[in-house]
Amino acid sequence: MLREFDSHVRIASHPHVVGLVGLMEEFNVISVAFEYETSTLKTQLVESRAVQHYPVYAEKNRRFSTLLENQELLEKGPVTSSQAIDLLIGIAEGMSHLAALGVTHGHLCARNVVVVDGTRPKITGFGLIHYHNDLYVPDYRRWHAVETLRSKVSVPKSDVWAFGCLVWEVSTLGGTPYSEVRTEEVGGRVMRGLRLPQPQYVGDELYQLMLNCWQHDLDERPSFSELEASLRQLAEEDVMPHLMFSLYPSFQYEPYSPHLEFMD
Repeated sequence: MLREFDSHVRIASHPHVVGLVGLMEEFNVISVAFEYETSTLKTQLVESRAVQHYPVYAEKNRRFSTLLENQELLEKGPVTSSQAIDLLIGIAEGMSHLAALGVTHGHLCARNVVVVDGTRPKITGFGLIHYHNDLYVPDYRRWHAVETLRSKVSVPKSDVWAFGCLVWEVSTLGGTPYSEVRTEEVGGRVMRGLRLPQPQYVGDELYQLMLNCWQHDLDERPSFSELEASLRQLAEEDVMPHLMFSLYPSFQYEPYSPHLEFMD
């Protein structure tokens, strides 16, 4: 606990990481206070599924997402999801900061990212913030790297694997990774080569970034600073959209199965 508290002190203040506010010791009780936000990225992604929650809007705008809506862009024509890539850049920036300090998250996923003011992501759910007494305990096996599934130990490059799954989550508006696979079978199948599929509306370069995160060899996975640079480059390119939320005839959402994302 003291080691993890020291990590939070070293992290200091960062625009994309939930920060430590302070500590108070009173008699035999130690209270630790962190920044608090209730809007998680997971919730925002699932609630932005326009066809399910805002069918009139989806039909009118021919768009299956309301994620970080920008009316000016809508009026100009088909909307790419550059806003979603901006979210990912912020998360990569925050994770790069943690990695530079030698802090391993171990539970990176959309559920452990909060969204401030509707647009700015901040990473949470690590270190002391991970301790909780919630009735529903998250099950992170679907985001775990092969080495974590094998040994239950996370290293910095394990977070890179999880980031690839988070990119897929954002792209699919909160889809549950490997929703067609029973939880007890996920580990074995991932270790044998199973990877998340490329949705029709995700460009090749963005999907290749995910595949790079899921390399079996840790040395072949990019660093978070490299991922941040790659995402910034994708965001600057305007020739080919890397993530399109425009509605098409055969469109279906990737399943969101909350019962698969929590411990029984």
